[in-house]
Amino acid sequence: MIRRIAIIAFALLTALLQVSFINQFSITRTCLNLAIIFVGIITLFTNIKTSLLFATVSGIVLGVYSPFAFGTELIALYGIILFMHYLMSKMIARRTIYAHCVVIFISTFVYYCLVYIVTYLLFWFNRYLYPIPLSRTFFSIILSQMIIHVVFFVCVYYIKTSIVRRIQKIFFLREYQKI
Repeated sequence: MIRRIAIIAFALLTALLQVSFINQFSITRTCLNLAIIFVGIITLFTNIKTSLLFATVSGIVLGVYSPFAFGTELIALYGIILFMHYLMSKMIARRTIYAHCVVIFISTFVYYCLVYIVTYLLFWFNRYLYPIPLSRTFFSIILSQMIIHVVFFVCVYYIKTSIVRRIQKIFFLREYQKI
């Protein structure tokens, strides 16, 4: 129960940070999409129910402030959860940092593809309401965002690893106990 409340609070905080001021810190016209990164982290390191809860809460909040139709981000986040779960369970045998980086890299692209596909389907193939920008600048922005997401993921991964190691040393967990 406490874990679910913490996940809901973290999802609300992440979505509010995403819609409030993260967009002001853009690097080469791209910015971090915290929802994609943290959905990826939660999917890779916890179970699928926790990641679906996180995606539901953050997708609803992002959907309220999005220029796309309500629910587009939610469906895209569900799609990348299922995609990542499939990749990690069926395709990738070893769960290394490199495999996680590849999954985050691909999932960013899958997220944006799903956003445009769902938007295109919701508006009954009306290209004039939300045109799909298939230009070099669009793909360069997506590529730079994928690279930024991987770099941010690696930083979060190493912070998590160092915190876990310190907690294990402090509380003398079984790996560090001398028998």
